[in-house]
Amino acid sequence: MNSLTDQQLLGDYTERQSEPAFAELVRRHVDFVYSAAVRMVCDAQLAEDVTQGAFLALAQNAHRLSDCPAISGWLHRTAQNLAAKTVRTDVRRRAREQESAAMSELPSAETDATWKEIAPHLDAALGELSDADRDALMLRYFERKSANEMAQRLGVSAEAAQKRVNRAVDRLRELFAKRGIAVGASGLIALVSANAVQAAPAALAGSISVAAALAGTAVQTSTAIVATKTIAMSTIQKTLVAAIIAACLSTPFLVGYYFMKPARNTSSTVPVIIASYQGDYQPNSPPKGWRYLWNAGGPIGEAANYVSLQWDGRRYSPMNPPAYPGPAPVKYLRLAEAGGHPGQGMEQGQEVGNALDRFVIAAFTVTEAGTFSITNSSLKRNDGALNGSVQLRVFVNDREMGEPMYCEVREQLPFDRTLGSLTRGDTIYVAVGPNKLDTNDSFGWDFSIAH
Repeated sequence: MNSLTDQQLLGDYTERQSEPAFAELVRRHVDFVYSAAVRMVCDAQLAEDVTQGAFLALAQNAHRLSDCPAISGWLHRTAQNLAAKTVRTDVRRRAREQESAAMSELPSAETDATWKEIAPHLDAALGELSDADRDALMLRYFERKSANEMAQRLGVSAEAAQKRVNRAVDRLRELFAKRGIAVGASGLIALVSANAVQAAPAALAGSISVAAALAGTAVQTSTAIVATKTIAMSTIQKTLVAAIIAACLSTPFLVGYYFMKPARNTSSTVPVIIASYQGDYQPNSPPKGWRYLWNAGGPIGEAANYVSLQWDGRRYSPMNPPAYPGPAPVKYLRLAEAGGHPGQGMEQGQEVGNALDRFVIAAFTVTEAGTFSITNSSLKRNDGALNGSVQLRVFVNDREMGEPMYCEVREQLPFDRTLGSLTRGDTIYVAVGPNKLDTNDSFGWDFSIAH
């Protein structure tokens, strides 16, 4: 098993339900997932729950990850999503109270003042990186792969892989600088390499493998309930799992009955990130599932009015060849990796008989039914005080999801949304437009779609 790649192990698990293959994946990655969870929730017990949730999500979504170059990056994003959901609940207060105690359980190297300053922000900063940058850091400094091993996993040359790592480190330093933490590249690398991964509790990998084995057994209905309930068990219940399963595994109904008893968390699914705006963005043509649009034909909220933006050599815009800033109503309208600029506002449009707010729109079409949400979202108005705000609106097909959100100068706001149950072919539209005037409406944003 040690000689197989993560993708090969995942293939064995997907095709043959190989429990040893999945157990090897857990062994390889459990320490760094648990370490990230501890930093994010500041509670060792909750960190175990987040870690189990991340690996259960891996088991449930293994068939979708055959092309994923870095399983560690996917696991980190999933753990971050689970941890954020945990912290937003009533655990927030208890986590703050227990922060000092939880930090004392971290490795002794964390007594270094710089690491203590970096650690609480590390996972949020990693979450703001693009998928490509985060995967590069995970492979190099969390999984400790050589440049050649990294290059092979990412499908690029060793030189390109190292450049990607250097870029990711520089981007991470920028994100720390925004939080008031100054650290050099070499110092950051040394701190992360020495402290970011600690040993998970010895029994944790075993309990995860048990849950995954139950999730993959032939008795799909009853054992799916068993595996999900395993995440929510108390510490005492986890201690009893092995003995109960050994006695009852040949009788699936009995195992299912035991775990049907009340547990701390009864959720049967774990949200999984299926798309990320900045992570998926690519030049020349939108990635699979995405479209970049503007409301050329009429008001926002009516999909029939939307027209595709074109790659103009630098970004997506209505003009090809580019004629920046362009004529009304598309003046300045553009969409790039980190954000963009809407078009003309309705007050300016009145002068030329074109009184509409012109939006830039990122659209994602779902390929299977389920419950969806927007998560890990952020909108920032970049420019000076020449105009009051930009507006953000979210639609599923032509149905608006929630109220419009207005972002003032220099504000940075989340816009997470619960989108509810969608069917295959439904499209999620996330749009930013001027608030009547388009003067200096440059914005930065990012968001993910969770299923």
